[in-house]
Amino acid sequence: YKSGGVKGGLEDDKIDTHRHEYLRKCDELLILPRPLAYGRPDPTTLNLDGFGCTGSVTQALAIALKGNTTCAILSLCENRLGGEGLKTICGSLEGLESLCELRLAGCGIGNQTDELGRLITVNKNITTLDVSNNGMSDPGMLQVLRAVYEGNVMSVLSLARNPGGAESCELLGQILRYGSSLREMDLSWMSLRSDAGLSIVTELAHNRSLRSINLSWNGLDDQCAEAVAEAIYESAVD
Repeated sequence: YKSGGVKGGLEDDKIDTHRHEYLRKCDELLILPRPLAYGRPDPTTLNLDGFGCTGSVTQALAIALKGNTTCAILSLCENRLGGEGLKTICGSLEGLESLCELRLAGCGIGNQTDELGRLITVNKNITTLDVSNNGMSDPGMLQVLRAVYEGNVMSVLSLARNPGGAESCELLGQILRYGSSLREMDLSWMSLRSDAGLSIVTELAHNRSLRSINLSWNGLDDQCAEAVAEAIYESAVD
């Protein structure tokens, strides 16, 4: 357990309060406090991949995150958060204005994405989002994509290894057609096949901001390949 060695002041009192809240919650839940950084300077990158965030640990982590004021990149990949854990974490991030990159790959989210959609809507500073490999089908993916579409601030988006569905593919096409912020998109291993894939790739020609898109391992046919080639020629996607 680390302290940032902060001095007196109102900000110090706030940090100290969150530190005590975190330790109290750990004691209440009978778990060992993990080494988290508090105080100034707060870490701008917090990598907690495979941290073991399940159940009670997630509750304690959410309290710890509320005490952070400058975290720009938060990675929680390969933690079995599930829907309830995700809800807890998202609630702690709504007021974190410094957060611009959120990585949640392999967190067992499934279709319980209501709070994630709300977070993307409320915190428009988040411009990089990775929710790959979460078993998201149409209902869950639509919640995320609607927030992305309405906000039009997302720069990097990874949906890889989620099955998606017809409606989410249609909305992805609309994001590509009308979105002006996207620079990178990963749609690999989504089992798009020809019909769903075509609804996405035909919109590529209308996009002038995208610089990279991964469509590999989707079983796309020759018609899709031709549409991609045409889009590359017309809009210089590389």
